[in-house]
Amino acid sequence: MGIGVLTAGIILAIMVIPFIAAVMRDVFDVVPPVLKESAYALGSTTWEVVWNVVLPYTKIGVMGGVMLGLGRALGETMAVTFVIGNAHRIRKTCTCRCCSQNQLKAELSLPAAPTPG
Repeated sequence: MGIGVLTAGIILAIMVIPFIAAVMRDVFDVVPPVLKESAYALGSTTWEVVWNVVLPYTKIGVMGGVMLGLGRALGETMAVTFVIGNAHRIRKTCTCRCCSQNQLKAELSLPAAPTPG
């Protein structure tokens, strides 16, 4: 994949997933079994139980787990810095709206666009 911000983002996502999954497992274990069993007794599918019973009951814990995961991701910035090659700025040509197409292609070593006429 190479060096870049996309690669760094993918690495951070992979690094944080186990942490968030462990927190979510603990949060979902807090739901009283009576609530889940009663939903199953009324004929709910597993997806309906998770969506309509478990998630509403644990919504604050889920948000807390996501925030903990984001905090951990912010703490893991050294791995991201190494992957993107210590380049902390985006090229000026990508953000400037006044650049012409030929200037951008010249910087990227592409053939110039034909001029109309």
